[in-house]
Amino acid sequence: MKIMLFLFLLSSGFMSSQSLGQERIDKLNNTVVRITIDSTNSSGTGFVCTKTGWVATNNHVVQPAFYRNPKNNQIDSVRLIKAEFRDERVVEYIVMPDYYGDEYLDGVTKDYIILIPRIKDDKEYDFLRIGKWEDVNEGDEVYTAGYPLAIRQRVISKGLFSTKWSSQEYLQLENGVLRPFKREVAWVDLTLNKGNSGGPIIRMGKKPKKDLVVGLATFLWNPYAQTSTTLANKINEYENKVDSKALTTNKVIAYVLEAVSKNSLGLSGAVPSDGIYLKLQKLNQEQQ
Repeated sequence: MKIMLFLFLLSSGFMSSQSLGQERIDKLNNTVVRITIDSTNSSGTGFVCTKTGWVATNNHVVQPAFYRNPKNNQIDSVRLIKAEFRDERVVEYIVMPDYYGDEYLDGVTKDYIILIPRIKDDKEYDFLRIGKWEDVNEGDEVYTAGYPLAIRQRVISKGLFSTKWSSQEYLQLENGVLRPFKREVAWVDLTLNKGNSGGPIIRMGKKPKKDLVVGLATFLWNPYAQTSTTLANKINEYENKVDSKALTTNKVIAYVLEAVSKNSLGLSGAVPSDGIYLKLQKLNQEQQ
């Protein structure tokens, strides 16, 4: 009898751990948005991080929105950025006015950006609580939601925060100088595809109110994505220069590489939410 009771409690706990619960689902529905840029095919994911409707996402998700002066590579203007909510509302967004300069470099190196509604309204938005990188440990349960592969349906994924590590990176400045910096990153056991970038990596608390955004999903850290894209493009370029009938094998390889460049192979990347956390803290202090 005791064994049966133990197995029942164990199975009940296991089953409950498999479900996010309706409260979390409703929160994701209200806060996770599909980011689109002008009339381009570029899209990604973002999430509401304040009650005033500010949206956070990866910096690289918004980069295609910037028009740059070819003479000095400085940003001249910004294309129209929109956030599509699950209830079909579409809100136009702009980059924060103080984003340029040092704020821009911080956003690029930490791969985050905060967007604000183009037209301020009195609506109070539901939002996700922002935590820090130190709030999550390897092995913690995490979940996310996003709009992969440019689809319009929100997709939820749940898994484990696998491995924290640091990467030595280099940022090329406008004068051509390479500026070294260290980027904190992680591998996460979540199904992420191209388009999930900018979505929240949420550490599960004991209760939904204890959940915290500890990072942002980034498909740039799929270990195969960039390499596969480069190889697929090279094969396609070569194919255009020679007899295509003789390149059936190369075509297949190119298609496979393109598929790999857009789809997760079970290992996905995340970067810290610390940049967003610190920015919001700073703004709150300035307003007090």
